[in-house]
Amino acid sequence: MPAIAQDRKQLRLPTPEVAARIKAAISNDAGIEDRSPEIAQRVTNLIVAVQVAGQSSSVITTRQKSALDQLEERTASRVDLKLHPQTGVVRQLKADLLHRAEATDAATAQSFLRANHELLKIKAPDEEFRLASSQTDEQGGRHLRFNQEFRGLPVWPAQALVHLDALGNVELVNGVYVPTPESEPEPQIEQDKAVGLARSVAREGDTATLRGVELIYYATDAGIARLGWKIELFVSTDTVWLVVIDAENGGTLVSYNKVNTGNAATGSGVDLLNVRRTLNLYQDGNTYYTVDTSKKMYDPTSTPPSAAKTRGGITVYDTKHTPAGSPPKGQATRYFNTSTSPMSGWVPDSVSAAWGLSEVYDYYLERHGRNSIDGKGGTILGLVRYGNSYFNAFWDGEAMYFGDGEPYARALDIVGHEMTHGVISSTSNLEYVNQSGALNESLADIFGEAVEARTKGAPDWVNGAELGTPSRSLKDPHSINNTCSPTTRPYPNKMSEYLAADSPGLSGCKDADHGGVHINSSIVNHAFYQLAAGLPNAIGIRDAERIFYDVMTLQLAPKSQFIDARLAAIVSAEKLFGKGSGQALRTAQAFDAVEIFDTSPTPAPPPVPVVSGADSVVFLFKDSKGWQLGRRETALGDAAEGNYVLANPRPVAYEKPSVSGDGALMAFISGDHDFCVMNTNASTPSCTGLPNTFSSLALSPSARTVAVVLLNAAGDPDNKIRLIDISTSASRTITLQAAATEAGAIDTVLFADQMTFDFAKSRLFYDAVTEIADADGTKTLVWALYALDIATNSTLSVIK
Repeated sequence: MPAIAQDRKQLRLPTPEVAARIKAAISNDAGIEDRSPEIAQRVTNLIVAVQVAGQSSSVITTRQKSALDQLEERTASRVDLKLHPQTGVVRQLKADLLHRAEATDAATAQSFLRANHELLKIKAPDEEFRLASSQTDEQGGRHLRFNQEFRGLPVWPAQALVHLDALGNVELVNGVYVPTPESEPEPQIEQDKAVGLARSVAREGDTATLRGVELIYYATDAGIARLGWKIELFVSTDTVWLVVIDAENGGTLVSYNKVNTGNAATGSGVDLLNVRRTLNLYQDGNTYYTVDTSKKMYDPTSTPPSAAKTRGGITVYDTKHTPAGSPPKGQATRYFNTSTSPMSGWVPDSVSAAWGLSEVYDYYLERHGRNSIDGKGGTILGLVRYGNSYFNAFWDGEAMYFGDGEPYARALDIVGHEMTHGVISSTSNLEYVNQSGALNESLADIFGEAVEARTKGAPDWVNGAELGTPSRSLKDPHSINNTCSPTTRPYPNKMSEYLAADSPGLSGCKDADHGGVHINSSIVNHAFYQLAAGLPNAIGIRDAERIFYDVMTLQLAPKSQFIDARLAAIVSAEKLFGKGSGQALRTAQAFDAVEIFDTSPTPAPPPVPVVSGADSVVFLFKDSKGWQLGRRETALGDAAEGNYVLANPRPVAYEKPSVSGDGALMAFISGDHDFCVMNTNASTPSCTGLPNTFSSLALSPSARTVAVVLLNAAGDPDNKIRLIDISTSASRTITLQAAATEAGAIDTVLFADQMTFDFAKSRLFYDAVTEIADADGTKTLVWALYALDIATNSTLSVIK
């Protein structure tokens, strides 16, 4: 390969004739603005198409491709396949008909899994997928959940879901599971030692009560099954640690607190808002209890008021500030809420909780046909005045607790939030850590607002607004600060603000918020708000809640990520309202608005990472035909001096190529000044088909924002930068300006040339040809370096 040319563009300035032509074009406004929408749309379509192609080609194996071809041949239709990038297992597989109905739903699903095991990367589906549950939706479709196993041990938390239409045909498969493990290791760490290690990992684990130990294969986030000891340690009612210790080396695979944070009578009482509420009570002689036996779920053969003998009731206990101390330790003492009058004598906390739980039950039954938390009429338990100055409310897997630090039960959306945690635990059972945990918290927030909307007529979009310290805002996450960060910062409203598990922004949170389960939940919260009320032509909360209920109960698996929620929500919207419906289109747009896209998983954008390994470089060099695109990447077998990138080398423009932050995507200006994009491991680019249009470009690290400078009618660069948002195809135009010189004259910026985003995508740095007027009136062309603050459109002078 020829040596890289040494000439520097920074030493080349436009001739006086070219400069005069550019200034004349600036004065006359060459009319490029009318083309901006078309240009933005073409650039958006191009980048998304290349990313999608890159995702599929980078992870699909030869065997999977062959299996996919066979499946499409059998079904005589195109199958939409999305794979998990880390593992290559199926994230989502759908078509109008994937497999015809057989004798039973289970037989149909197992037959499909068996026939497509190569595509699924599962060697023996009959042994590795065990049917765990089956649900029927309002359209008659059936949804089968399969837990993964290997050699008789659970692979946890790993599930595959097979969805059948009303006729019993397979139409969709999704889930989060791992490929069949390649080996069967023996435990090198004994059970007792593993328990000791778990105690050292869990906060206050040394005094915790051991509740259970189980040998499993743990499905890691990287999609690898590691043999491990799954250990549960009870510290207190609100703290139950789940720890998985690697059985081979004693390392910690995961650790987190699994507690998400008859004779009917009618009476009334004054609640925490000083409002008199109607109460459904249980009467035994002259004593009334806050036990609601009026609901559809109640089993009349029960013998209240004892919770153990009441099937299908709503029982509210008063803990009377037990256990003592803050935070509470051990089990709370449960006291009946009683009165000798149905109209008075009630603790306000118990009135709020009893009324709130009744409203939440009615919401789920009326809006979704769900009969109680488990969907089967199971008893609902609430405990009020928990602890002593205890600032929290939580679901412990059996009951809802409302601490006494604030009157939590008075906020109906908080009651709905906690009961929704119970619904999640009996359906998708989202793992309470990282993105799956944030989804868990988000769904609880969302349905808290939905409950509030049913009862009050409209949501206020603020979770816990009736409390002194509201939790989160779905409408405007930035309006509430996450105070546990070392420096106070608002809750995120999009993925570019996501806090990764190792982010310094979580270092001040208790247990690092288990990877931001509360902090990052505001992103999906905001997507729901956008869908229900925020977007132009938003679909309203009634349609939005139907979509998200279907997602929560039928579509998600324990380890689902934000991208899985997006894919599931679109499937649910199409099922409920039809493909191409406004609801389905708005659903995709709502997730786009918070930067959860379907081209790849949406991992947290971490702080600037420290990367080990050989450098990879994309560069320009000159050969006998002109400027060429070169690449040097050891992992792809490139020569030490680099290789041609393009399979058929052809000249490109003398403009800096731009690469996304993950190194997967590259954009450059072609020799005929078109905008071109390709994956860095490929050799064929795709271009917009708009030659003689682009002067220079830059990709943001996430590849979700593109900056371009266009050519005017004379073929010269103009004095504007267009910023294109790939999520919406929208563009905005920044007219280049410069600060005043020391002499007070205003510089004229003719055009921007090389551009680059900072890692946080908050500023765009660029060099530009600038005309400076000296004190004596002399005008000089120079190269200057500026920074554009993207949020404010203000220009900073870096070097002049």
